[in-house]
Amino acid sequence: GGVPDFLAAPVLLARARRVEAAAATGTVLTETRATSVTASDFAAPTILGAGETRIEYAPEKLTYTLHAYVASFTREARSGGTSFVFIADGVSQLRVRGLSGTPPSARDAFTATLLPGMYARIPGSASFSLSDGEGIVIDVHNQDHGVFMLGGPVSSLGDFRYIDGCTDSLLLAPSRKGLSCLNHLHFPPHTTQTLHWHPSDRIGMVTQGVCECRKGPLLSRDPRTGLVVQCQETDTTRITLLPGDVFILPAHTWHAFETTTESLDVIAWHPDSDFGPSDEDHPMINRTLGATGAKMAPQL
Repeated sequence: GGVPDFLAAPVLLARARRVEAAAATGTVLTETRATSVTASDFAAPTILGAGETRIEYAPEKLTYTLHAYVASFTREARSGGTSFVFIADGVSQLRVRGLSGTPPSARDAFTATLLPGMYARIPGSASFSLSDGEGIVIDVHNQDHGVFMLGGPVSSLGDFRYIDGCTDSLLLAPSRKGLSCLNHLHFPPHTTQTLHWHPSDRIGMVTQGVCECRKGPLLSRDPRTGLVVQCQETDTTRITLLPGDVFILPAHTWHAFETTTESLDVIAWHPDSDFGPSDEDHPMINRTLGATGAKMAPQL
């Protein structure tokens, strides 16, 4: 029937780390989704089988897997895709093998110590492992960013204005317009966000503070007019989010965050963007003048 409620206890993956059984070395909790990345597609999902977490909306959609790990995580190299990593707690040792563009002698030698609040973007063609610490890994199976990047730790405030007094930082920008990105959201104390929605899924992780998330009904498309309409249900669900909690907000879901006496910080991954460079719009081409008649390189 309807869209599964991913903003619920089973998907607050990191909450399981407060359960003794999940604190053992090597615990990895996983959710997999195929998501629409366009606002125009409101196709109903189909659950593939009992207990399955993979949700198929329609062909030509982005498929990603969310992992919340404790103590260790390993991902083998594959033909494509990209992984986003965020370290939530403890100190993690990152080891990457097979990065393209590195000298042969260094291909198996790249290591880095990642502190809480640090993050990385790793091409699918490289294998990597994380030891110690806790965090999340988002494997994007059919989207290539290409370049390995490492950054952080996250600052306490955002760089850009956002709604209702909140601020936002773009941690890992899309390498090409339309691709996914990683963000940091900062909510001041006593914030009551306006209910709003996004045209694609959001993965979030609370890194600091406590909040209540109000989740309203899913949007739908009127089959007669093609217009986006709100479902008839008017009830909203309230869910308390704690530090370390990880959640998925399905596309087109009304939601808002509320804080009380302390601020809130959330790491948010977007599967798509309307921002970023393209063949026709990037700094090198924009600041190249006087090259009248020059031939452009073949389409990449």
